[in-house]
Amino acid sequence: MKQDHECRIRIEGILSEGIRNIVAMEDGERKVRNVKIDVWRRFFARYRMVETTFSESSLYQANLVAKKFACGNFCTVDRNGKCLIVGWKGTPIHSISVWKFL
Repeated sequence: MKQDHECRIRIEGILSEGIRNIVAMEDGERKVRNVKIDVWRRFFARYRMVETTFSESSLYQANLVAKKFACGNFCTVDRNGKCLIVGWKGTPIHSISVWKFL
């Protein structure tokens, strides 16, 4: 993708602060701590919360929306247990999950 491509500019605008936080900040300066979904699963379990699953139609809809964008072929939507993982060229970027109290 060219450097002045509209999709690239939008995506970099959305992701740049998070990337800067991970790459350029020292431990004390970090605003956000990124952890894997398994850490959240253990955390929520302590408060008697359970993860609920997304429907197959939710996964299908997420893929349809991603493919609407010019760079949508590079976007991936997969499952990790009951959550959805949004990625870029197969590399996980964000997870989306739903929780409820027992």
